[in-house]
Amino acid sequence: MRHDAKRKGLSWGEMVFCLAILVAVVFILKPVLMGPPAAWTAEMQAKHLAARAGCREAQAQGLTPAHRGQPGYWPEWDGDNDGISCERW
Repeated sequence: MRHDAKRKGLSWGEMVFCLAILVAVVFILKPVLMGPPAAWTAEMQAKHLAARAGCREAQAQGLTPAHRGQPGYWPEWDGDNDGISCERW
């Protein structure tokens, strides 16, 4: 192949990199964009959204410590990424 030929498309490495970025963005933004699961009651959804403001609010709602997938869990408040937010140290 000639060196001055125009390259078409992305290389495999570039495609893998783009895919990795896309997956990371989806996993980071999913909890924020999707909101609480529909199976939660309206009261539980309201408590979950109130807990978004921080751990004090989550504690006031009685949602601490919150495990991933449960009301009151927000990834921002899970500093060590162990699946438990607003845990006591």
